[in-house]
Amino acid sequence: MKKPQIKFSIRKIALLFLALLAFYSCEKGNDQQEIDTQEKLMDGHVNLLDKGRYGLAQMPDTYLKSIQFTSPEEYRSKIAQFRPDLTTSAQKMSLTAKVAAVKNLPTPPVGDQGSEGSCVGWGVGYAAHSIARYLNNTIHQSNWSGASRSAAYVYNQIKLGNCGAGSYPNDAMNLIKNQGECSEAQMPYIAGGCNTQPSSQQKTWAAGRKTGGWFSVNPKSVADIKYYLNQNYAVAVCFDVNQSFYDIRNNNHVWSSLYGSRQGGHCVCIVGYDDATGLFKVQNSWGAGWGRSGFFYVTYANITNGAFNWAGCIVPNPSANS
Repeated sequence: MKKPQIKFSIRKIALLFLALLAFYSCEKGNDQQEIDTQEKLMDGHVNLLDKGRYGLAQMPDTYLKSIQFTSPEEYRSKIAQFRPDLTTSAQKMSLTAKVAAVKNLPTPPVGDQGSEGSCVGWGVGYAAHSIARYLNNTIHQSNWSGASRSAAYVYNQIKLGNCGAGSYPNDAMNLIKNQGECSEAQMPYIAGGCNTQPSSQQKTWAAGRKTGGWFSVNPKSVADIKYYLNQNYAVAVCFDVNQSFYDIRNNNHVWSSLYGSRQGGHCVCIVGYDDATGLFKVQNSWGAGWGRSGFFYVTYANITNGAFNWAGCIVPNPSANS
């Protein structure tokens, strides 16, 4: 009787071990699937269910087709209108100089828009305008703490609904041309605080910091974008987010092709390029932990193929030093 009992016990132990092994393997597989899913959702804070992470309202085709781009030739012919501050012979010579093989503008600290649809406020109001002031307004003495502009000041006034709603880049450009824009320190960005409107004091600070205007750039022209970067203009750009943009996480955050349907719209800022790699450098607003320290890259070919559908430059106002 004892031997069959021993055999039965051994068999039960073996079956229990196999069951535990199978359970552990299954749980491990499920855990890994969950980790992969979370990584996919949280990479760069891009949650496919959270359209508020973008924030560009869809621009009508009629508007996009009606935009009159300012070519480098037209810019040079109207330089007295665009840049009355460029008066020396050296400054004028730079207008026709051959563009450099590599150009990188100084950039403000990478911001994080959180769950708000405030990318226009960041791409136009923060990145592009901050760079314009840093390079052209002597009051800042090359100091980002003074040059950095308030994304909240812009977005909170032009948003099209709640804090997850988007806005339009031309509205942002016109606002900082007509109202100006106070600094980030004077009106800090608080995710979820989009209903807070600027105070009279913040509007007074902004009024002394109006831009000199803005102009549209051909978003498909590699040569034009490179030219304006060489003239020390950051180029704010907007685009339709699709699967090809999600997938840049698998390509060292280089955007090299276009595919997939529109999932939302986003606005960012081109801040440099390198002919050796054939890439433009772009500042995003999803925190420094996303992408390559908060930046991503776009191939020249993808620019030509239409990665971006809107582009604009802020005309600096060197006299706005109050």
